[in-house]
Amino acid sequence: QLVCLPGSEHDHGDAQVASALHKAGLGDFIEHMADESREGKSWDQVLSGGQKQKLVVARIVLQQPGLLFLDEATGALDPDGKVAFHQAIKDNCPDVTVISVMHEAVAPRSMTGSEFYHSIVAIADGVATKKPLVPTLPAELTTILVQPRPVPRPVEDKWLRFSRRLKQK
Repeated sequence: QLVCLPGSEHDHGDAQVASALHKAGLGDFIEHMADESREGKSWDQVLSGGQKQKLVVARIVLQQPGLLFLDEATGALDPDGKVAFHQAIKDNCPDVTVISVMHEAVAPRSMTGSEFYHSIVAIADGVATKKPLVPTLPAELTTILVQPRPVPRPVEDKWLRFSRRLKQK
């Protein structure tokens, strides 16, 4: 039930849940799920911050959302745990669109140095700026798209020029 949220435990089989836990790095946790040594405490009181965030990954892997919002999702993880978190989502949810709020100075990267995200929207002094991380267009095309469009003259200027021509005739 803990892993199947927001759905029901009846929505997923034990093998699916176990697979999601393994992919999230909680394979050893499976053995303790039925453990009565929690002394009446809820899982929220027993799990560490890192385990809770890995549990989030297991839920994501199990649910396979199309759109995923993450808000400081890796805050309780060490640097390797952060990479593993993002890698698990990238590897197991290839079609998901991820919108992630983070306060890191640098976007997370895989162990091989590749980006997990395509772009960043940095917000500073009330201004949002989108910065691509992975070039998706050739440089020539990107340059063309970024050039400002010429501003057309206002309509009244054209009429003024026309009326001047009439007066000149």
